[in-house]
Amino acid sequence: KIPDSIGELSTLEELYLYGNQLTGNIPSTLFNVSSLWMISLWGNQLSGPLPSNLSSCRSLQKLYLSNNALSGQIPEGMGMLPLIQVLDLTGNHFTGMVFYNII
Repeated sequence: KIPDSIGELSTLEELYLYGNQLTGNIPSTLFNVSSLWMISLWGNQLSGPLPSNLSSCRSLQKLYLSNNALSGQIPEGMGMLPLIQVLDLTGNHFTGMVFYNII
């Protein structure tokens, strides 16, 4: 699992935890780290919905979450990430239909 305490790493800028066997949910505390600009969690066994506070990570530029078992709807706040350049959510189990105008 990714520990909730990861949100206490206030100067964290990049997080690389891809290709492991991590399970459980993505802790919402992760998206409270305002300096975080890159998250790479692809290729794990993470499950559950994306945290709704994902849009509070305003510095986020690259988010790689492919090939997990994430589910539910993609949070509306995803379209409010002002600096996002790469968003890879492929290979999950998301539902619904969402269109975002990411510029």
